[in-house]
Amino acid sequence: MTREQFKVGMRVVAVGFCDGKDLRGKTGTVRLVNNRPGDDMPIGVEFDKEFSYGHALGGLLDSSSKRGRWCECDSLALLDGTRFVIETVGAETTVRGHINGREISATAKCAAGDTPNAYVGALMALKKAFGVEDREAEIGEHVVVVHPMTEQGYTMGDILRMVGFARGENTRNGRLVNCYPAEYAVVRDPAIFQPPKRERKAVCIKAQDDSPFREGRIYTVEADGTIHTVCGKMRTHQLEDARWIAAGKDRFIIIDEDEKEETK
Repeated sequence: MTREQFKVGMRVVAVGFCDGKDLRGKTGTVRLVNNRPGDDMPIGVEFDKEFSYGHALGGLLDSSSKRGRWCECDSLALLDGTRFVIETVGAETTVRGHINGREISATAKCAAGDTPNAYVGALMALKKAFGVEDREAEIGEHVVVVHPMTEQGYTMGDILRMVGFARGENTRNGRLVNCYPAEYAVVRDPAIFQPPKRERKAVCIKAQDDSPFREGRIYTVEADGTIHTVCGKMRTHQLEDARWIAAGKDRFIIIDEDEKEETK
């Protein structure tokens, strides 16, 4: 990426060394873009987690922060993008990367007696990182279409849940289609091909006397709509106003990351 492509507030992931520090795979937020000519590390990033030799970006962050680092432009990539780094050393090939905000990493090793081949090693490492296998799927498993041979209501990249031999349900539209082992690869976790659902925050506005919730307290709402309490989990349901949810008779309002009420 070039300096001009970075904006304050942009979410990024380190794909190389930042000012000599190996932060590959760590995610963060751009806090400053310097426009000084000749600056080799113009991007100030606040990473999500502390690390050794992290700092406060020259006072830009809280003085006690250990999450800041000045970074070279080519050491960062957009978090929402997809980028992989493949390294081969001897008989081992390692792939690291991000897809849909998820970090993936895996190493494939050439078997004893086999001739190391960078192409084969990269393919094996990528399959391992994505959790895919070239075999016939069992009922209930998910597959990703990689080589569609007929027009049967699916395209390359579609995810199917197999309901029988050569018969699957397209998760994109719910359509039952015929799909043969030569057309797909079995995928361990189909969620890797979809952007992760962001957790929401909600503040309790109304709580019953016997409720495990407390009014004014902020809770995390998981992707499936459940809220953690001291007693476990409680499922919520949406009210007429999209900003409001409820767990039984308890009422919550969704807030953004700055703890302000969401607006339509």
